[in-house]
Amino acid sequence: MQINWGNMLDDMKESGLWLVLLSFVVMFASTYTLLADGPWQTDQDGHGPFIVLLAIGIAISKYSGLKDVSGPSSPVFGWSFLVVGLLFYIIGSSQEILLLDVGAIIPILVGITLILKGYAGLKQFWVPIFFLSFAIPLPGWIMDTLTQPMKLYLSDLVVDQLFNLGFPIAQNGVVIYIAQYQLLVKDACVGLNSMYSLSAVGFFYIYLVNPESRVRAWALVACIIPFAFIANVIRVTFLVLITYYFGEEAGQGILHDLTGLVMFCSALLLFILFDTFLFRAPKWVANYRKRL
Repeated sequence: MQINWGNMLDDMKESGLWLVLLSFVVMFASTYTLLADGPWQTDQDGHGPFIVLLAIGIAISKYSGLKDVSGPSSPVFGWSFLVVGLLFYIIGSSQEILLLDVGAIIPILVGITLILKGYAGLKQFWVPIFFLSFAIPLPGWIMDTLTQPMKLYLSDLVVDQLFNLGFPIAQNGVVIYIAQYQLLVKDACVGLNSMYSLSAVGFFYIYLVNPESRVRAWALVACIIPFAFIANVIRVTFLVLITYYFGEEAGQGILHDLTGLVMFCSALLLFILFDTFLFRAPKWVANYRKRL
C-alpha cells in the first residue's frame, strides 16, 4: 500500500489530529522512557519496541481507511473508555504500576476512536490498538503463576525426547542435566513472555495474509499458542544440544541468543506451512472428488 505522506499530514493539520498525537507524545513520553530504560532491555520484554513500531506502521496504513469512515460517533462509550484510560494512567504513573501505566493507552485510544469515528472507526482501527497490548509488560505474579507449570511440562518433554534418542540426560524440576553440564530452563527462554511475543508474531502474520475465509483465519488463530509452544520446545532442544556438543560457554553465549531467532523463525515457518495447507486443502479435496 502506497502512503501519500503529504496528503496525510495536510489532513492531520485540518482535522486537528496533530494535537491528539502531540498530546500522546507528551503524555506517554515518560512511560516509554521508563520502558526503554528497564523492561525493554531484558530478555522477557525485549520485543516491546518492535511491537510498538509495528503498531505504528499498521496505524499509518489504516489511516486512509479511517479518514473515509463517516459513521455516527459514540460519545457516551467513547468518553467512558477515555476516562477509564486516564484513571489507569494517573494511578499507574503515580503509584509506579507499570501494567496500568502502559496499558492505559489501550482504553484511551479506543475512547478517542469512538468519540471521533464511532464503532465503524473502531472496526477499521482495532488492529493497531489491539497489537499494542503485546507491548505491555506482564506483572511478576502472573509470570510466576503461569510460567512455572509451562517450564516443567516443556522440560519433561525435551528430556524425554532426548533420552529416547540415547542422550545422557536427566532432570530435576526445571534443571536439566546432560553429560557433565547443568542447564536451568529460565523464564526468558520458555516463559509466558516468549509465548506472548510469539503470539504477536502469529497475529501479525494473520494480519499480513488477511485470509478471506473465516475458517482459515480462525484456524490460524487457534494454532497460535500450540505453534508458540512447539517453537519453545525447539529452542530449548537446541540449547541442550549446543551445550552437550560445544560446552556450557557456547550454550550461554551468542548461540544462546541465536536460538531465540531460531524460535521465532520456527514459529513463522509453522504458520506459513499450516496456512499453505489451509489455502490448498480445498483444491486438493476438489481434485480428489473429480477423480472419484
